[in-house]
Amino acid sequence: MTTKGTNATPLVRVPWNEHVIIKQMLDIGAPGIIIPMVRNAAEAKKAVQACMYPPLGIRGYGPRRPSNFGRNGGAEFCKPANESIIVIPQLEHIEAVNDIDAIARVPGVSAIVIGPNDLSGSMGHMVSLAIRKSWR
Repeated sequence: MTTKGTNATPLVRVPWNEHVIIKQMLDIGAPGIIIPMVRNAAEAKKAVQACMYPPLGIRGYGPRRPSNFGRNGGAEFCKPANESIIVIPQLEHIEAVNDIDAIARVPGVSAIVIGPNDLSGSMGHMVSLAIRKSWR
């Protein structure tokens, strides 16, 4: 609600790639979701499907704030909602780097974000905060 009426687009980073959690964030009005620890294209597809209404996805219908508390609804609401949702997989594992091209090609993926700390750990190179500060 803080960004309503501004040019800002709030993104919510959910704790896991789980459709129930993702649905809750979208139903309160989040226009975009960052999904952590996506390792491959199949997991990216799962994330996209959690964000989309049928027939493109599995998102259950129950938006409160986004549908103006029921004033807007049905196909007139779902089609533009599917077209405008921002889905951002967060790549935090070397497996994801190895599958990055396939992840980026998943229909509905809007962007990709890298989680450098977990990614470096999955590669056997834990990056300390002191080293990261020296990169700036």
